Amino acid sequence: MCIGRYLRPLLALLASLAVSTAALAHPWGGLVVDAQGNVYFTFTCPIDGDGHVACVYRIDAGAESAKAVLIASSDPSDLILARSPSRQIYAAERVGTAPYRTRLWHLSADTGPELLIRFSAPDDFAADPFAVDDEGQVVFAHNGALIAIDNPALSGHISDALDRSGVTTDLRSVRLLAAAAEGALLAVIDDTVLRIQPDGVVQRLAAPLRISDPPGLPFNGANIVFDLAIDGDRQLFAYYGNREVIEIDSNGDRSLVLSSEPPWSPHGVDRFNGKTVILESTTPPPAWKFWASNALLPRIRVVDENGAVSILYRYSPEISKD
Repeated sequence: MCIGRYLRPLLALLASLAVSTAALAHPWGGLVVDAQGNVYFTFTCPIDGDGHVACVYRIDAGAESAKAVLIASSDPSDLILARSPSRQIYAAERVGTAPYRTRLWHLSADTGPELLIRFSAPDDFAADPFAVDDEGQVVFAHNGALIAIDNPALSGHISDALDRSGVTTDLRSVRLLAAAAEGALLAVIDDTVLRIQPDGVVQRLAAPLRISDPPGLPFNGANIVFDLAIDGDRQLFAYYGNREVIEIDSNGDRSLVLSSEPPWSPHGVDRFNGKTVILESTTPPPAWKFWASNALLPRIRVVDENGAVSILYRYSPEISKD
């Protein structure tokens, strides 16, 4: 059960902040790293186009350019990235407007995309968020419940664990999921970070996750933590609303990994071989003008073990698109 990262174009986000649970849980771009060090991230396709077609891009290990490896089938669409603890990569393609239809792909640099689940209604598969463990078990949140596909016993186990701990869920409360080693599940429910152990014990790691009034808020309504990744006993969060990546250890202590200077803000994060890889994008005014010369554009930065920051990738409209 691993963290879902997905693409939601900013125009759709602004239009749905008041009514969509997904708008509170996910960004218009996420990032994961596979076992070979290839970096996958999601964004619009083309990046500086005027549409809202989702795309997964890959930067091969040692490379600096990004190439499209999966393009959604329609406009509007989202692509939600997830990785298992062993770094198998998955992408959930969500199309249309609510009630969405969603399907699931497995991504590999060796074999290309493999369709695992055909387009399904939200009761059968959704991505708000979703996760896949090393055995291929898919878990997703829908209508406030955590559902394990074809595994009602696991669904009931998670529900019972939360109930015994006094944790209630509703339509808008399940925001992020991630899998830790040995079958533990990490969840952000409302504004609390929880670790659900295989034996049903629930540990509260941090609450509240966000601050009430971020000084660097990218735009009104954007106080959102968009992404989560696990690195051993530490959790990384891309806190878009406060323009920072934070780390929380098993004791609940937090530290700053990286601050993004305006107009940049982070919405994707993973750690690989000790290096933290972060997806950021610009939020220029007006933020919904994707296709303007000063519009929504991505970059990927890397923080090494010593805290040194470098740029792995930065898109410019002058760079020819793949």
